[in-house]
Amino acid sequence: MDVEPDLPEDSAESCLARNLRNSNGMDRRVEIFCPKCKWEPRQEDLWVCKPGCSCEWNTFDTCGVCPDCGKVFDWTTCLSCGEDSPHSNWYHHFGRDPVTEKKVVARPA
Repeated sequence: MDVEPDLPEDSAESCLARNLRNSNGMDRRVEIFCPKCKWEPRQEDLWVCKPGCSCEWNTFDTCGVCPDCGKVFDWTTCLSCGEDSPHSNWYHHFGRDPVTEKKVVARPA
């Protein structure tokens, strides 16, 4: 009998939503690549839940949360260079985010 794990509220779906929208709810582009070698994982690339349940899945589909047992992986190993990096460092945001973009306004003389 398969049982869906209770994923932490701050993982999986909420992680994906944060990566696709800025704080004003505006869409922005997110690219996923290794922060060390710039390798870009494909949809068919799979990681293994180890130590854990040995499930194979694309870790970026769930933001580093095993879909079978719910184990959270804070670090991700690059399948190209073999280096470990914090999972969150793989998400690279592009596009204007007005909350973090600060403009300097000159005061009239």
